[in-house]
Amino acid sequence: MIRAVLGSLWRRWYITFPGLLIAGLLAVGAWFVVPPSYERSASEFLVPGSSPAPEIANPFLYLNGLTQAADVLVRAVGSNNVAREIEQSYPGAGIEVLRDPSTAGPVILITVNARSDADAAQIIDILLKRTQTELEDLQAGYSVPTSDLISVKPITIDREGTVRERTRLLATGGVLAASAILAILVAVMVDGLASRRPRKSRKDDAARGADAPAPRGGEATEASEATEASEPEASEPEASAIPDPVAVVVDGLASRRPRKSRKDDAARGADAPAPRGGEASEASEPEASAIPDPDDRVAPRAASGPG
Repeated sequence: MIRAVLGSLWRRWYITFPGLLIAGLLAVGAWFVVPPSYERSASEFLVPGSSPAPEIANPFLYLNGLTQAADVLVRAVGSNNVAREIEQSYPGAGIEVLRDPSTAGPVILITVNARSDADAAQIIDILLKRTQTELEDLQAGYSVPTSDLISVKPITIDREGTVRERTRLLATGGVLAASAILAILVAVMVDGLASRRPRKSRKDDAARGADAPAPRGGEATEASEATEASEPEASEPEASAIPDPVAVVVDGLASRRPRKSRKDDAARGADAPAPRGGEASEASEPEASAIPDPDDRVAPRAASGPG
């Protein structure tokens, strides 16, 4: 299978090589047309209120109970509604909000992908503010005392975006693969159709040769040789045919008579006077009588038999 495909590609090189060249050019164009994406990330953690902890105690010692609150806040900020709002304002942007899996504390990780670094920075600021407002709204609905309110603090914020070539590479690879496969398919199909084309029969060639005008000069010899090569060999006479003995004797006697050339006959015919009336038939009779009848020879032998 692979060998047959490679053979088809090699035979139709005038389709394969230009097709692959066009595929490469399209891939290069896709690389420059599709812009890269810029990624920025930020992380923040939840801090408990002052009432559960002693006045001098460290609040970071009481973070274990805030994991459930972090999960709820992740659901609120990373919802599809928020993602649609961001995409409407910044086309092509994507967000991802989740609890940091590398830590066991209430740490929230926000990741943003945008077409430009400036858009990524603006989206990060929007999501950080959205996290604060969502947390306040969740606690305000339950009339939580001010001393027990949970707050959110940022840990890290990227000041410069990271260029991601994933989208560009996918687009370039897809265009290259699709164009190359199309070129290969076209070459294989053309080769298959060419090999399946019906060949002309000898009868059609002979008929076309008969309809064609007569060749001139040296072309006659070549045309006759081609016609003789295309004609089938004459069938041999049947071995079972038995010749007639009388016909054999007549043919042998006729072959012994000296043949006159056409020139002599024409000269004699020109010198001889034209026959009149029934003389023409009488003149032709001696020629017919010149050939002896085989029956006359057989008759005397039968008469001279024993008796």
